[in-house]
Amino acid sequence: MGSWSDENAELLFDETIYPVCGPGFASKHRDATAESLADLPLLHVDWVPPDWAGWDEVLRRAGVPHGPTRGRSFGKFFVALQAARADQGVAVGWHRLVKAQIKEGKLVRLTDLELPAPGGYYLTW
Repeated sequence: MGSWSDENAELLFDETIYPVCGPGFASKHRDATAESLADLPLLHVDWVPPDWAGWDEVLRRAGVPHGPTRGRSFGKFFVALQAARADQGVAVGWHRLVKAQIKEGKLVRLTDLELPAPGGYYLTW
């Protein structure tokens, strides 16, 4: 978040997050909207730092009403992305971490939902 006691911090760049899934899943759910995301199988990542945005935060910040979300949970982000590539559901994609897979066609963006990620990347000293 850029605030460390007794350290200087310089913002290097911000991050953007958006829903991603495999091409087959996207084809099957081509009419999906941001408002319908909570009804889809969502791929969750456990064991992440507090500034990592999960589905509850993404949907809340997007103003999408939702209750408990369905889907699977994974211990690592890259495993959730592999599940998304295998058409098992929708993951929260962090642009700098998924852009190459999107360019290669292994992942696709689902819906037009896009949010600034909490925090950013900093150089500290």
